[in-house]
Amino acid sequence: QSSFTTSSNSYVAVPGFSVTLTPTNSTSRFITIANIYHSNSYGTQIRVCDSVYVNGSTISGVCQSQNDGIGAMNIDFQTIYSPGNTSPQTFAIYTNQVYGNNTQLISGSSTLVVFEVAA
Repeated sequence: QSSFTTSSNSYVAVPGFSVTLTPTNSTSRFITIANIYHSNSYGTQIRVCDSVYVNGSTISGVCQSQNDGIGAMNIDFQTIYSPGNTSPQTFAIYTNQVYGNNTQLISGSSTLVVFEVAA
């Protein structure tokens, strides 16, 4: 994953952070673990929200603020998702800069891990 920059004030997909998995049965669950590394070097306050989307709809998310506006922040979160069917499920990370007019950088060291737990 290479770095990605955005200053969008609406949710946008982060390139390279999506995966499609097909449940082995209708009672399977998926666990997602996201670690999104943001940086901002413009010296003003910024608030960022990251979410996991499945098939285009949000299932989980978290927001975090950086008060001094300089440096980096990690947004970490986990989700358990039960699709209830055996159709392919596309998991993706979306980001939204809620306030602040800075360009944020999402580093190549960010990760999204999705695995199935068959029930």
